[in-house]
Amino acid sequence: SIAMQRQSAVFMLDREFSYHSQAPAHRFDYHGLGLDLENLDIALAGPFQHENGAIVLAALETLRGQGWPITENAIRRGMAEVSWPGRFDLVWQRPLVILDCAHNELSVEALLHTFDLELGPAVRPRLVFGCLEDKQWARMAEMLAPRMQAVILTRAKPKRPLAPEKLLPLFARWVPSRIVHEPLDAISEVMAQAAPDDVVLVTGSVYLVGEVYPWFLQRAGRQRLFPEAEA
Repeated sequence: SIAMQRQSAVFMLDREFSYHSQAPAHRFDYHGLGLDLENLDIALAGPFQHENGAIVLAALETLRGQGWPITENAIRRGMAEVSWPGRFDLVWQRPLVILDCAHNELSVEALLHTFDLELGPAVRPRLVFGCLEDKQWARMAEMLAPRMQAVILTRAKPKRPLAPEKLLPLFARWVPSRIVHEPLDAISEVMAQAAPDDVVLVTGSVYLVGEVYPWFLQRAGRQRLFPEAEA
């Protein structure tokens, strides 16, 4: 392995360190290389983020071992304030709009699991979906379509976008679906159609989420993703 070639230490989840998720709460316990932390609040939704958090904490422990002055208070604050744009990212309230960069079977599975925990399995969102042609698009459509109330299919730019025409029959079997080729036009349309109590889900590609994010930032009066980075 690369780690062996570079004579790097390897620390594995469930071997050298572990975690216990308190989902549906955004909270987990960490049992590490030498550090045990209970009731860690994390600002990210979804139990899979608890696993990611544990991996980050193991990395921080190795830095502490090299003399980095990382305190428990700093760790707790960092977890409680962490932001990951595009990961079950609530960018609008009425209607509730969720942007998620899920782009393969595993990440769509995690997205749907998080959706069920946060909003409930009975909630049927309006979907804006676009993906790349080299992704597991048929499987993603199969997983998403039965859960939606309506679907707009678009092109995930800038490279290798899958033609929405290939997706249309897969979604249309389950739910009213139509094509709007330009992502920003798709967002404008779904926002015009959605009732205040609806949920809008935008997913399928990092590129798609990246293209539509500024639409919401502009209308929220922001220039950047992170408020502290505003000019």
